[in-house]
Amino acid sequence: MVSRQRAAVSTDHHSRTPPPPPRPLLPIFQLHPFLSATVDLANIDVILVGDSVGMVQLGYDTTQPVTVDDMLLHAKAVRRGAKSSLLVGDMPVSGVSIPQSRAMGSCPTPPPHHPTAPP
Repeated sequence: MVSRQRAAVSTDHHSRTPPPPPRPLLPIFQLHPFLSATVDLANIDVILVGDSVGMVQLGYDTTQPVTVDDMLLHAKAVRRGAKSSLLVGDMPVSGVSIPQSRAMGSCPTPPPHHPTAPP
């Protein structure tokens, strides 16, 4: 016959093992929408979509010609691949060369968080 003994429950709160420290935040600068699914698999917390997309993918010599619409289009493309990372879009120079109240009012609605991703 096997005897089963109940494990003693400790009420000493000082003997508990402290929780592990939180892991560091992992941000990444994202230029290529086709890599966003890979970035998502790597559990990257924050993706910055920068206005340098104008030079890297749109063929401009500088970031000056990049528009808010260009940034929104690129952010939407990155969001389609990156389903769980926080997506931060850069405000291009053309978006900040106007008064702040007008710039904020002209900002389009950002791409929604992917419906299958956790909130």
